Amino acid sequence: MRELAITGESEMNRRQFIQRSAAAVAALGVPARIPCAHASVQDVFEHYIDEKTGAKIYRLTRDAGDNLIVYQTHPQWSLGQEYLLFMSKRDGKDMRPHVLSMATGEARPILAAPPQTFALSHHSNNLYYLHERTLCVVDLVDAFNGQEQGTEIAVLPDYATGLLGGISVDAEEAYVYVGVSFGADSQGLIACAPSTKAYHWIMRAPFKVGHVQANPLVSGRVMYCCETGGDAPQRVWTVDVHGMNHRPFFQESYGEWVTHEVWWGTDRAIFTVWPYDDERRAKPHGILRADYNTGAVSVLSQYDAWHTHGSPDLQWAMGDDFDRNIWLVRVADGERRLLTQGHKTEAVKPHPHASFTPDGKAILLNSGRFGTGDLLLAEIPAWDTLPLA
Repeated sequence: MRELAITGESEMNRRQFIQRSAAAVAALGVPARIPCAHASVQDVFEHYIDEKTGAKIYRLTRDAGDNLIVYQTHPQWSLGQEYLLFMSKRDGKDMRPHVLSMATGEARPILAAPPQTFALSHHSNNLYYLHERTLCVVDLVDAFNGQEQGTEIAVLPDYATGLLGGISVDAEEAYVYVGVSFGADSQGLIACAPSTKAYHWIMRAPFKVGHVQANPLVSGRVMYCCETGGDAPQRVWTVDVHGMNHRPFFQESYGEWVTHEVWWGTDRAIFTVWPYDDERRAKPHGILRADYNTGAVSVLSQYDAWHTHGSPDLQWAMGDDFDRNIWLVRVADGERRLLTQGHKTEAVKPHPHASFTPDGKAILLNSGRFGTGDLLLAEIPAWDTLPLA
């Protein structure tokens, strides 16, 4: 083990879903804690100790490949956290999917041609992707091991003239949701059922559809956003797979700048509200959550947050800020403590896009600390050892 010398600074009455892996489902509907690959991570990856928090931080990538995490709205770990899906230019070509072995530290590109968009299943190693308008699927581990011949599922229907907002995989893999344009001024969602290879139309929206996300635990439930590149009059929306119950996830009321929404369990979303002026700073902002059934909104931590994510056990939240600090929030009382800092340099200033690992024991983030775009893994130490906000 080498240490880097760094100085300076379910609730849930839900329909049972088909489990396509050995991973169990907890009695309340929250994913069971999975044995983590971190037991050997210290023998594979170099690490340093955050000088302000004492947290142990592992450097998962060591190259100038402009490495980037899959967005925090989507799965990025294989079953058991044995492999990590990420994006990189490390082979000197276009940004494309790569897979990192947590057991060996080896990273390899997958898919011969970069796909237009892709998404990993929540509960299996199936990676779905679109290549030249054809939806395909490949096993992530097989792809890492060189058996990357994907299986074609179905070609996009002619009425889908373009892609918008990405794709996402249903909790039961019953559908793959695709954000599309239907023409110059029309956008919406369609779904493909891999079992029948048939697409069907879900809904149409009078605005650009973004951040398409299937609920990770409830089949047929989708969240998406009104994508403006900035503030939207009503950001977060939800709809069922057959177009029913199409509505705002919660109703915006005071011109709040809502952004970076992520599903959190069966019936809640976590997101941030940016206080862009003095008027909004005097109103609720920071890390918030909303209830899917009632639309009720509550503040978890009020500060200048930008990206956020919630732990699998629903007990913890995390958020960054514009200095790329990563903060942990205890949901029970809203107490906020610093986990790690120092991830922005003059040369490299990536958005952290941080997220909890599936076992809830660590935070994965983008970092520019070493002067390159790297992926870091921050172990979560004992709560009382971290500095208070």
